[in-house]
This record gives sequence, structure tokens and C-alpha cells, in this order.
Amino acid sequence: MALSTRFQSGTIVCLNHLEINHPYPITHAECVHTDMGTTVLLTLQTEENHFVKCFVPLSFAELFTDENIHDINDAVRSFKLLFKKLGDAHQLLHIFAA
Repeated sequence: MALSTRFQSGTIVCLNHLEINHPYPITHAECVHTDMGTTVLLTLQTEENHFVKCFVPLSFAELFTDENIHDINDAVRSFKLLFKKLGDAHQLLHIFAA
């Protein structure tokens, strides 16, 4: 992984600001501690040279193992995030190996 990709700074966006049904490549993942608890902060590639960061909701954070995070950060495996909205109050994250 390129050094510029590893140390990128990006805008933090809410899941609701992501395009629905668009697969976003995950370029970096890290566990972070917030006032709400421990969650995962993902760096998503939105365009060729543009990245955003997105907090994974606590209920989805448990899906990320230390091994998954290691694989993402060391480019061992590629993952994508797909955001789906199910009605006004429900959301679905689909994370899959690319």
C-alpha cells in the first residue's frame, strides 16, 4: 500500500451521506474508543484520489476482527462496504471481500 494511502487525512462522514448501493473500497480500518464505546473507523475510497472516513455503528463494529483489520491495513485482502437503507430508521452495511 502506498505511503500516501496509509497516512491520508479524510473528511469524516455519516453513513447517511454515502451513496446507497455503491460499493466503496475500504483502504484502512482502525479500532477507536469513543464516548459511546469501542467502534471501527473506516477509510473509504470514494473516487480515485479521494477518501472519506466513516464510523461503523457499534452494532456493526463487532463484525470486524483484529485479523480483518490487519488484512485491510496490510492489503492482504480487499474489502468493500455497501450501504443500504431499509426504510427511514433501518440501515444495512454489507461488507464483502472484493
